Amino acid sequence: RDRQDLQRREAEALLPQVEAQRERGDKVLFAGRDAASFGVLGVVAARFHEDTGLPTLLWGGCNMNMIPTSFWLTKAVFSLPPAELERLRKDVASVVDIKNVVELADLPRLSRDAVESMMLIRSTVLEVLRMRERPQIFRVAREDLLITLADGKKVHLEKGDWVGIFARFLHMDPEVHENPETFQPDRFLPFLRRETTYEKAGFPLEEPIIPFGIGVGRCPG
Repeated sequence: RDRQDLQRREAEALLPQVEAQRERGDKVLFAGRDAASFGVLGVVAARFHEDTGLPTLLWGGCNMNMIPTSFWLTKAVFSLPPAELERLRKDVASVVDIKNVVELADLPRLSRDAVESMMLIRSTVLEVLRMRERPQIFRVAREDLLITLADGKKVHLEKGDWVGIFARFLHMDPEVHENPETFQPDRFLPFLRRETTYEKAGFPLEEPIIPFGIGVGRCPG
């Protein structure tokens, strides 16, 4: 709650700058009440829009996953070289007529097929989640069991023991992701196109990242 209040105050403090852009005729995707409600993301997006002259990527929604992910996505995208930004713009333009997007209400309602067709955008979002999300996954052993780890070590669990998985170990593992400290927007294109598989110590991985947990308890996103 305190962090959300701080984000709202920071956004409201920057609103005059956003309104000034709009009065000059700049296309600002967030303004007035919208910018305050979307927090820091909205204002950062609008400010970057003026600096780059490129349409801002936009997600409409507010929850504990969406806000930080959108913020880091915006920062990562507008830190890219101009050529990479242009590739992303073209990916969005293949689905949305971005020339006519001035207000939030101008964004069309996209079908699932349309969203899934923007492969580079999806890959970029996954890359942000890989580098920024730090989920901790917990489970309780329902019976005694012996687990063999990837390195051959065996771990005995007793019924009632808690097990914790820190997903960032997977996300930043150089055996799974080459140059994991480097932000690469197209890193997951082969995965999305089903052109590659992932493995760890010879064991196949169902998914290369687990930003929202695993199993029946995973967040629906």
